[in-house]
Amino acid sequence: SHKGIVWFRLAQMRVLLGLHKERVPGGLNAETRAALDLETVAREINFTHPIIGLHVRRGDSCHTTLRRGRCVPLSTHLSRVEAISARYNV
Repeated sequence: SHKGIVWFRLAQMRVLLGLHKERVPGGLNAETRAALDLETVAREINFTHPIIGLHVRRGDSCHTTLRRGRCVPLSTHLSRVEAISARYNV
């Protein structure tokens, strides 16, 4: 019988998130919970405080909005981050 696209997508997500395997508290298997654990991920990428967060827009806003032609290259952003890092010892 045809169960529909919603059922199919939910079944896919169940497999992707590991919900089809042995369950642990929280509904995810141990491997998936570890992969989603922010503290574990932070340790693996040497993420330590303090940090400088940066959001760089390089999508369609650089080409189709009032910013068209005025977006700066990533190297410009990174040089500014380095200056802030030096100034605040981050």
